Amino acid sequence: CRIAAYQDQTTLNQAYFPVTVEAQDLEPPHVAALIREAYKDIYAHDTARAQQETRNLIQRIEELEEAYQRRGQKQDSGSPQRFVHSPLMVRLMLIVHYNERHLPEQRAELYDRAVSNLLDPQYGYDTEVKAQLSRELAGGPDVQRELLQHLAFALHSRGEQQGRIINVDEVRRELRE
Repeated sequence: CRIAAYQDQTTLNQAYFPVTVEAQDLEPPHVAALIREAYKDIYAHDTARAQQETRNLIQRIEELEEAYQRRGQKQDSGSPQRFVHSPLMVRLMLIVHYNERHLPEQRAELYDRAVSNLLDPQYGYDTEVKAQLSRELAGGPDVQRELLQHLAFALHSRGEQQGRIINVDEVRRELRE
């Protein structure tokens, strides 16, 4: 997860979490291995398709990385930052690529497509969770997206000093408003 989520007012209680481990960014071979394993599982019955989808996604990520580097993105250390450097980003790439067979050029569009795919009832496989979400968040994906946007704005409006943690009752209260 993001390190910032566990700093300042949201620091983990040392009694429960006496050691903090900071994972390093994934290197391209790690990203490729995650993609390969995911598609191997998704297309367990079709090895050729798994390999083709793996090649397609890795190639597309390499193209996105080149474009990202041309824009000069840098880490705090001054070294070039990669676009896909965490398991979360790999997962977003997989979700969009699997469902749409391509990846958008822009990061904002990628996130938009990832959210759209996650809101799609076809994506979720736990029917009990889907039923509960349908009861809690009435309306289709468009309404759910608006509710999530409202909630994200409310969290960001709290400012950095308030942290980014919100409990279920606060979520319900915020969405009722």
